Amino acid sequence: MAHAQVTVSLALDRPTYLVNEPVTAVVTITNRSGSELFLHSEMKGKIARSWLEFSMRHSGGDALPRMNHGAFRAAELGAGQTISRRINLSQLYSVAKQGNFSTNARIQINNQVFTSNSSHFTVSEGSLCFKQPFGAPKTKFPNREYRVITFNDGKTTSIYAAVHEAKTQRALATGRISKILLFKKPQATLDSANNLHVLYLSNPEIFVHAIVNKNGQLASTKYFKRGASGTPSLAAQRDGKILVQGGIRFDPEKEAVERDRARKVSERPE
Repeated sequence: MAHAQVTVSLALDRPTYLVNEPVTAVVTITNRSGSELFLHSEMKGKIARSWLEFSMRHSGGDALPRMNHGAFRAAELGAGQTISRRINLSQLYSVAKQGNFSTNARIQINNQVFTSNSSHFTVSEGSLCFKQPFGAPKTKFPNREYRVITFNDGKTTSIYAAVHEAKTQRALATGRISKILLFKKPQATLDSANNLHVLYLSNPEIFVHAIVNKNGQLASTKYFKRGASGTPSLAAQRDGKILVQGGIRFDPEKEAVERDRARKVSERPE
C-alpha cells in the first residue's frame, strides 16, 4: 500500500442551486495501484470513521461541521478500475441557505489519504409565483404549504415545486420539475385530494401539466399544444378534479418515434 496510487475527482451537477434544493455531486475514484483495493469504514468507539469524507467551507473560509457521522458502504476496487458515487451533500452539511461554498472529497485507505479537486457552488433564492397552505392529516407534518418557484441558474430558467411545514416554514421537499419559459405566467391550483397542479410553458409550442403530491414528489407530467379552442389552461371540475382545457394532448415520445420513422423513410434510395 505504500506505493498505491488512487485518483479522486469531484464534479457537481451544477454551479448554482436553489435554496433548499439538494446539492448533488459525483465522486469518481480510479485505482492505479496495480492491485485490488478494499474501501471500507472503521469504528472508533461509537463513531464510524468513513473511508469517504468531504471538506465543506463557506465563502468566508469557515469550515462547516458535518451534520451526521454516517459511513458510506464498502466498495471493492480492482486494479485499473473506476467507480463513481453520487452523493447528496445536503444530507451531510447545512448548505440549504444562501451563500457561496467550496468542497472536496477525501478517501482514506489504511493510513493514506487521497484528495480530489475543489468544486465551488452558489445557493440562491428564486422567485415565488404561487403559495398555498394545505392539510396532510395523519402525517408527521399535518399542516403544510406548497410553493411554486422559478429559478435561473445562470444558464436555464427552471420551475420548482416545494413543500414546507406551515408553522415553522421548514422545507420538507424541494424539487426541480423542468425548464420553463416565462413568456406566459404559470398556473397553479390544488385538487380535492390536495395534490398540486402546475401548468406552464416549457418551449414556445409545448405546455406541461405537472402534478406534485403532498410529499413534494412529482407524480405525473402531461404535455399539450395550443388547439382550435385556444391556449391550454387549468380548469377545476365540480368533483374537485383538475383538467386541462383549450389544448391538444401531445406525446413527445410518440412524436420522436414518428419523426425517426419519417427520417428513415426519407433516407431510402429511390
